[in-house]
Amino acid sequence: MLRRAAVSSLIISVLAVVTLITPASAQSNSGLQTQTPSKQLMQDIWNGWASLDTANVSRFYDKNANDTFFDVTPLKYKGWSAYESGVKNVFAQWQSMKATVNDDAELHANGNLYWGTATVHLEITPKQGNPMTLDLRWTVLWQKQAKQWLIVHEHVSAPLQQ
Repeated sequence: MLRRAAVSSLIISVLAVVTLITPASAQSNSGLQTQTPSKQLMQDIWNGWASLDTANVSRFYDKNANDTFFDVTPLKYKGWSAYESGVKNVFAQWQSMKATVNDDAELHANGNLYWGTATVHLEITPKQGNPMTLDLRWTVLWQKQAKQWLIVHEHVSAPLQQ
């Protein structure tokens, strides 16, 4: 009888712990990028960049130090940490930015990979100087890792002449 009571008590304790842990783990995973790549996701990513806060786009990117990201300036970042740090230096010079993924956005799927291409229109207001507009080319590669679609490579470039 005592043994049965101890087992029942243990089961109740385990269930109580599981009940307490489950909402916490669900909450901690809520920031993960599980949305399948889409044109809306492409705009959501650029809306995050337009906030000028890398915390608003971090969840979209893989954190592997070997990932390569090409940008307008500087030429190349190796890994998310370098990308995030470098972009913060650029953003420090800007007051605001608006980004619009144009209607030419396309997505292609192949197994656990998606790639997207688009042109993106930027309106940038620097902290000093005149507002400017810029049209960019954007190629992005997502890889499905567990239940997440993460950007593992990105290429942003501007034509020599606008």
